Amino acid sequence: MNPLRPARLTSQFASHPSLATMLRVASYPIRYWNWKAAALQIAIRCNAYFFMALHHAHRGGHSEGLHAAWIEAIYVCLTAGFYSALQQGAMSLRPLWMSNVVIIAAVPICSQAIDSLVQYAAGTTHLRAASIGMVLWGLLSSAFHLHMMRNGALLVGEQSRSFTSDLRRIPWLVATFVAAPVIGVMALLRPSQQAADSEAAA
Repeated sequence: MNPLRPARLTSQFASHPSLATMLRVASYPIRYWNWKAAALQIAIRCNAYFFMALHHAHRGGHSEGLHAAWIEAIYVCLTAGFYSALQQGAMSLRPLWMSNVVIIAAVPICSQAIDSLVQYAAGTTHLRAASIGMVLWGLLSSAFHLHMMRNGALLVGEQSRSFTSDLRRIPWLVATFVAAPVIGVMALLRPSQQAADSEAAA
């Protein structure tokens, strides 16, 4: 498969009424729990919470950092696979902009809001800086997650590949993700340049 070509996800979502489509998307995590994305989220988010809490813990010190990391580990273990499966199901939403908004913004913001409530209830202090940082990270990582899914990586269900294969493709997908804005700007500028060349030739 060409890694630059989005994976074709077989789905009948687009042919159903809007309510039926939303119900199918909502039920996707029940049928498929995305353990691949959960494993990566646990490794990244737990470490992030540990260092953020440790940096801002003036009283709790090392124990508070560990406390925040353990709470985050439990939360991510219970929810990351669910949210990631929901994002995969949302790929079939139409119009496309709605799919992108749900995957990149709605799901991570909802996840982080609940996460912050859990950390607050558990007594984690200096939560504001960690929450803001994790929201920004969630938006960026969700955009990258969408890029990976559309290129056939970190999928579960019928379109799934081996986890090892997905991990091997991550460096290339990181490179294409970083290059995408540059390629997009160049594509926008190309018609203007062509028009200028045509005027100069005339």
